[in-house]
Amino acid sequence: MEKKFISIFLLNFIGLTSLVAICSINLINSNKLVNLNDKNDDQSIIFMANYKQIKEDLFNGKKLRFIFHYQKMNLYLNNTLIRSPNAVGGFDIDIFEYFGVNVTGNPIEYIASSTNALITHSRYGIINNYGKIRIYEDNRIEVGVVYIDVKTTDIVFQETFNTTLPSEAVFVSKKQ
Repeated sequence: MEKKFISIFLLNFIGLTSLVAICSINLINSNKLVNLNDKNDDQSIIFMANYKQIKEDLFNGKKLRFIFHYQKMNLYLNNTLIRSPNAVGGFDIDIFEYFGVNVTGNPIEYIASSTNALITHSRYGIINNYGKIRIYEDNRIEVGVVYIDVKTTDIVFQETFNTTLPSEAVFVSKKQ
């Protein structure tokens, strides 16, 4: 009886795990852009997006949450391309600025947002973690991270990640 129960449990577990894996792979490989203004407006659906969709949602007062899979993005440390870490980060856009062509000497329009948080870092201790993103009209996205010493305001560490949307590295969901 016990062996039969374990066998049924393992088959159900394997079946469920396979179903989850297949759904995840289909979501990542679909490259289908999901309209941010779908009927499921209040649901927190995760999707790959492009600049036009993000701009439209922000201009319509939506708040967005970005999830960055840094390992799938390019990483520049002191302007040198290096291997990206196996890390994931989140960034909420509640406040943003839009810059049309030539507002700041920029050849294309872009959306910018930033945030700052006091954190305890394993190597640097208590620091300000300043994060910024820029999303460009040509679907490029840049994520900048700057660690700032709280006592001296010196930059302790700085890195920039980038990729092109839509991307397996960047998922967006509507905030509730």
